[in-house]
Amino acid sequence: VSPTETSVDTHGATVGVQRKDGSSLYGGMDTSTPRPTYSVGGSTGGDVSFSAGAESDGKDRHGVKAGVQIKY
Repeated sequence: VSPTETSVDTHGATVGVQRKDGSSLYGGMDTSTPRPTYSVGGSTGGDVSFSAGAESDGKDRHGVKAGVQIKY
């Protein structure tokens, strides 16, 4: 067998953990751009879940995000 193309091409990864109550934490890095972007965040568990996170390339790009998820 002689492969002729790339079947999987990854540029960084995001890893996290989710607890039994539904809360979670994550962190990751995206290397698909000339300057890597780093991200970190988490969320609470329960019927009303709050999430927050941040991302930055260490210089030009900085961002924050937040949200609310309501289970019904």
